[in-house]
Amino acid sequence: MEKEVISNRDKKGLSEQGISYLEKKYNIKYVLNDSLLISYPKSGRTWLRMIMAKIITSKGMDNKQFEFMPATHYSVEEVEKYLNNNLKVVFLHRSIGDVLSSHHAELSTSSRGPISYTGTLSEFIRDPEFGAGIPIMYNKGWLAATERFKKIKIITYEDLKRNTFQVIKDIMNFLEFECSDDQVREAIEYSSFENMSKIEKGNGKNLLQHYKGNFGKGLGRVRRGKIGAYKEDFSAQDIDFLEDTKIMLKYDCQDKQKS
Repeated sequence: MEKEVISNRDKKGLSEQGISYLEKKYNIKYVLNDSLLISYPKSGRTWLRMIMAKIITSKGMDNKQFEFMPATHYSVEEVEKYLNNNLKVVFLHRSIGDVLSSHHAELSTSSRGPISYTGTLSEFIRDPEFGAGIPIMYNKGWLAATERFKKIKIITYEDLKRNTFQVIKDIMNFLEFECSDDQVREAIEYSSFENMSKIEKGNGKNLLQHYKGNFGKGLGRVRRGKIGAYKEDFSAQDIDFLEDTKIMLKYDCQDKQKS
């Protein structure tokens, strides 16, 4: 999995210093240092971070110095063990099929990271390290964490895509961060699929340039941004396998919402 492996040094730093350790590690100050943005890889986190980056720059903050909030792929157990469950959590999740299709495309074509995958998509979704069961179990952990964390906001990529303005407003209200409707609209326009595609190709200002992550350091982050696109990529047998895996793992998918 394209995941953050927490080194022993990071475990010690997080346990002793909390979010401030991440600020030192990535040479950034978080506007909200009592909150976390959590997601499995390829769930739309880069898009949401770009919206948040535009909101704080519209309020006069320098994106070279500030990021809206820390964004990680940590599991529930990692956050509880090395941080704490008093943090506000925004958990973003996405259709498992779209996650798998996007993840396979990135790992099989991108040269940015240390991991590559040479197998087919059909092999990928059945792979014990990368396949369908991995994001399902990750998401299940966070969807079941509503009683373990005092404040958690669960959102789906699909809702964010269909009603971007309202979902962003809901997130800002949950985080108690003040911004105007115009600032939200401007951030959504800036973070459009078309503009992010241009930025990834080197055209336009990349507000994520100084943040942790690979956006803008090569192609592959921005693909289609389309809900249900995996159905164009999966065979009928692949779709059956995915649905059977969901049933076997009792994954009643998208929408266990809590504000």
